[in-house]
Amino acid sequence: MNWLEGLKREDLHENYQEMIDLLAPLLDDAQSVQVILTLAGHYNSQAFYFRSVKEIISDRKRRYIIDNFNGDNQPQLSRDTGFSLVYVYEILAEDRNKKQLSFLN
Repeated sequence: MNWLEGLKREDLHENYQEMIDLLAPLLDDAQSVQVILTLAGHYNSQAFYFRSVKEIISDRKRRYIIDNFNGDNQPQLSRDTGFSLVYVYEILAEDRNKKQLSFLN
């Protein structure tokens, strides 16, 4: 018999219990426990940093701007992403510089 069989939410540290609660809309408790054990096993005794949702969304917006730039649509990209027009120009300039540097190498 697997010694982890029958492990319940209540058997876990409160941090893991909170994670199970967050997963509740997606998974039942048994599935959540399996996910937690898998993550705990993989990241065993390591500090793990979760980037904020804001950072993830910001990265996606930056990618959207670069992918959808057509040469003169900076104001529309600013409206689409909620970034200031100045920031859209900065993103595009940074991307252009990065591409120029990679071309030279």
